[in-house]
Amino acid sequence: MPLIFPPIPPTVLFVDAADGTLQPAVRSSDQPPGASANAGYAFGFGDLFAATSDGFVAFSAETTVSSKQPGVYAGMPGDIRRIAGVGDSVQTALGQVELTGAGGPLLNERREIVFTASFNSGGTQFGTGAFRYDAVTGIEAILVAGEPAPGLLDGTIVTRASIALDHNRAFSDGGFALIEASVQRPDRDDTDQALYLARGTDLTLIAAENWAIPGRSLRTVPEFFGFRPFLGVDSQGRGAFFASVVVADLFIRIPDALFVFDAQGRVELALTDTDFIDIGDTAPDIRQVAAADADDIAFGEGELIITTRSAGDTIVFRVPLELPCLADQDRDGDLDIDDFSAFLVNFFSFNPTADINLDGFFDVDDFSGFVAELFDPSCDQG
Repeated sequence: MPLIFPPIPPTVLFVDAADGTLQPAVRSSDQPPGASANAGYAFGFGDLFAATSDGFVAFSAETTVSSKQPGVYAGMPGDIRRIAGVGDSVQTALGQVELTGAGGPLLNERREIVFTASFNSGGTQFGTGAFRYDAVTGIEAILVAGEPAPGLLDGTIVTRASIALDHNRAFSDGGFALIEASVQRPDRDDTDQALYLARGTDLTLIAAENWAIPGRSLRTVPEFFGFRPFLGVDSQGRGAFFASVVVADLFIRIPDALFVFDAQGRVELALTDTDFIDIGDTAPDIRQVAAADADDIAFGEGELIITTRSAGDTIVFRVPLELPCLADQDRDGDLDIDDFSAFLVNFFSFNPTADINLDGFFDVDDFSGFVAELFDPSCDQG
């Protein structure tokens, strides 16, 4: 992927061309693309830039007439165009809204762009939302403040939504984007944080605060109570994030837990700082892993490469993003009678691991789904 250099005074954006030369994509002295001729315009860059392997770029910038007007721009060097910004009208779940600013774009190899924008409805400032753009459909709303929060309790409303920018893998070449949102539940005064996976405008809830998740212990179901950085999502919709969880019935809090998820919305606890790994080649050498930090994790296609330290050694190991088969209820990598026993325990304790069809209910459909996967040869990893 070409390198994108930050603006060099006097704010000139350069793109590394295929032949190795540096070409100016746009300059602060240029007339803003899409703007009418006006000597009073000034053009200043934001701090987020992205490029494809063929040199197509996307970035945030602002123009100034009587007030700053932030927008998103994209194109090939010499043909930069305004994609979204002040005054654009977009259809949302709330009806037609008018954008009052846009920024923070992410770009993939298909030249799809996702970005965060503020908007108003009926002339009143309303909030922020996550949007997408491509050359065929134009601007589309993914999730905006004021609409019902997908996948959560009826009556829960989104109060803020944006592209998750904690990591540059928040938008993949497969078209999957991570959306973070604040939501207001009807039974709580405080807002909660939620994480969604979007493909186009389709949304899947991955996690939310005070929302139960599958645990590795058959005795309990932990709940999220805070998030740390989102590590990203790959082209298949598999991803990872950090979160803090509380195990209420055991009075335990785990502040630095690493979770993985898939495109269907399944979430698994992958690693905590209480875990042990065997690094011995011939003889067992069991070490407790140190709390992983986002800077110590390389996000790859289908896997995470984690660097940690233990007893003076630096240890690098792999965590696959491929989640286990739903029928592998004891998570030991194979399917047998122990999984049936674990399923019964999970089912009658309302552990989300037993929600086989991922519909939020525990019923006969989950039994049918479990049996079907239990006897599916392609699902046995043992």
